[in-house]
Amino acid sequence: MQPHPLELPEVLALIGTFLLWVEEPQYHQPTHRLDPKAISACLRVSKLWYKTLLPVLWHIFSSQTSMHCIPPAVIRRDSHFCRILEVPSYSPDKVDLSLFTCTHLLEATLFHAECRQGAGNDTSGRGREEREVDGQQPQQQLMKALSPGQRLLRSNPRLRILDWSGAGIPSPPLDVDDFAGLKELHTLSLLGWDCSNGQLRRLLKIVAGSLKELKLDWIKGVQPEELSTALSPSKEGEDTGVADGNDAGWALSQLEVLEWFNLHSDGSCLTSLVKRCPNLKSFKLRLDLDETNATRLANSLWTHCPNLEALIVTTMSPVPYLQPLIRCGPTPSVLRKLRITSQGPDCGLIAAILHHASTLEDISIVREHGTRMDAIGYCRLLFECPRLTYFSLYTQRSNFNQDFMDALKEQHWACRGLQELRFSIATSDEDRRLKEEREIMEDDSDVLRKMGWEYANSNELRQDESSARQVLSAKLWRALEMVQSQGLEQLCLLQLDSVNYRRISSTPS
Repeated sequence: MQPHPLELPEVLALIGTFLLWVEEPQYHQPTHRLDPKAISACLRVSKLWYKTLLPVLWHIFSSQTSMHCIPPAVIRRDSHFCRILEVPSYSPDKVDLSLFTCTHLLEATLFHAECRQGAGNDTSGRGREEREVDGQQPQQQLMKALSPGQRLLRSNPRLRILDWSGAGIPSPPLDVDDFAGLKELHTLSLLGWDCSNGQLRRLLKIVAGSLKELKLDWIKGVQPEELSTALSPSKEGEDTGVADGNDAGWALSQLEVLEWFNLHSDGSCLTSLVKRCPNLKSFKLRLDLDETNATRLANSLWTHCPNLEALIVTTMSPVPYLQPLIRCGPTPSVLRKLRITSQGPDCGLIAAILHHASTLEDISIVREHGTRMDAIGYCRLLFECPRLTYFSLYTQRSNFNQDFMDALKEQHWACRGLQELRFSIATSDEDRRLKEEREIMEDDSDVLRKMGWEYANSNELRQDESSARQVLSAKLWRALEMVQSQGLEQLCLLQLDSVNYRRISSTPS
C-alpha cells in the first residue's frame, strides 16, 4: 500500500514552507511573517509533522520578523536547526545572540557585542554549565571569553555568506582568528571595524581561495602598503609592516564583486586592493577623491581588472575627477553597467561615458544637488548606445520642458532594444501652465489606455493629489508621444517622477 503523500517527510517539508509563513505587503514590497495559528496547528497534527516541520520553521531566523518574540528557552532548544541567521546590528536589543546554539549555519548577519548583563543569571542547564569554569579545556575557556557573535562565527565553519558588523563606537578591533575555519565563505560584508596592524590583509589571505563578493564599509586602520606588498613576520610572529616578498603573489583570484564605502578615505588603500583582484567584474565605491588619487585608482583598476563589467560610483567630488575613472577603460570596452551619483559639473563626463558606448547596457545618472545638469546632453547616451536596455536620469537641477522633449523626439535613438526608461526631472513652470493652455486635458488613465499603457500599480497616485496629477499628466502626455515617435517596441516600463507605467500586453482576439 502506497503511503499518503503527507506521510512522506520530503513532501511534507516542501508543503511546510507555505503553511508556516504568510506574505504581506510592506512599503510596496512583499515580506513574510510567521503565522502563529498555522504553526500551532501544524506542529500538533502528529509526531511526524512535528519532527518534519520544526526544522522548516527554524531554517531561517530573522529578528526583523515576528521570530524575535520567541521565548529565550525555545531559542536555546531549537536554534540548532537554523541554517540562515539574521540579527543585524541596528536591532541588537531584540535578540540576544548568546541564546543561539547554531553549528550548521550557511548564511549569517551578525554584530559584535559583549555578553549582556544578566546573562549569567540564567537558571537553565546551559547557564550552570557556563559558570563551571574549573576543569575546562583552554579552548572552552577561550570561547567563553569571546563575544556571542564571535562564538557563532567560530562554531559555524560551513558559512558561505557573512555580514559581520562591529556595531560599536569606537570601532572594535577585527580578530582574524574568527575566520580561521571559514574555508567555504564566498560573500563577506564588514562594517565598522578597526583593521589596524595588517588585520585586513591577514583576513583576505584566509578567504582568498573562496571569496567572490566583498563589501567593506567604514573600515579603519588599513595602510596602503599592507595590501600592495607582503609583510615580514617579527620574532614574535607578528607583522612588522616591512615587505619581505614571501607572499607578494597572493591574490583574490575568485573575487568578482567589490564594494568600498568610506567617504573619508583618500582611495590609496583601494588602489592597492584592486591590484589583488584580477577577475573583478563589478566595482562599487562611495568616497571622495582628489584628482591625483582618482587618476591612480583609475590606472590601477583598468590595468589589473581588465574584465570589469559594472562600475557604480557615488561621490561628493566635482565630476572632472571622475572622468579618468570612467574614461580610462580598455579598448575595445567591456563595461556593460554604469551608475553615477555626483554633484557636477558635467564638463567632459558625457564624453568619458561615450568611450563605452558600444557595450553599455545599463546607465543611471543621479544629481540631487550641486551644479545644474545638462539633461539634454546626457540624452546623447540614448542616441549613441545601441545595446542600452536600461536608462535612468534623476535630477532636481534641470527642467522637463518642451526643449527637453523636442531634443528627445528629433534625434534617432540607437537603443532599439530599450526595456526600461526612467525620468525624474524637476518640473518647469511651462508644465504647470500646460493644463490651462490645453482646451481639454484628458484624465491620465485615459491617456494611458489610448497609448497602450497602464499604471504598474493601482496605488501609484493618491486621488487627492490633484495638482500633482495635472503636472504629471503633462509629463506623461509628452513622454508617451516621444516613446511612440521613436518606435520603442521593446520598452515595457516607463517611470516618471517615481510613478511606474507598464505597456499593456496585447492579447489575441
